[in-house]
Amino acid sequence: GLELEADGGQADGAAATENGAGGGDASEGNGGTGNEEGSMRKDGMMMRRDGSVSSSMADLMQAAPEPAVWDAINRFLRSPGKPVILAMCRPDAKKNVASLVKAYGSTPGLKDLANLVLVLGTRGSVEELSVGAQSVVDDI
Repeated sequence: GLELEADGGQADGAAATENGAGGGDASEGNGGTGNEEGSMRKDGMMMRRDGSVSSSMADLMQAAPEPAVWDAINRFLRSPGKPVILAMCRPDAKKNVASLVKAYGSTPGLKDLANLVLVLGTRGSVEELSVGAQSVVDDI
């Protein structure tokens, strides 16, 4: 795949993540799914192990461990602490990834707010792609 950092630099590699949340069942007392930090109730609220309840996405994100794949991605980013705009697709002209890159680069202030990470699908080298897919990668 191809990862493109905010300043236009690129690196070959592939990224994949796994959801590390454990399974649970209604026998936990709240009818939700359990994980190391707490349980998600059917009403969308998060019941923490300490008994507190949260519906905030920020609270939920803080409770989740960071996947190891971010170490591989962050090494290409100048400011890895910023939120990420992630685009993952095969390099196909129909996906219009070049316009995404142009919009990101031309939107005032967006580069200051977030990183753009592109994962353009191939498990092999760019040379193994079709001519059209190679053209998309070359354009970006």
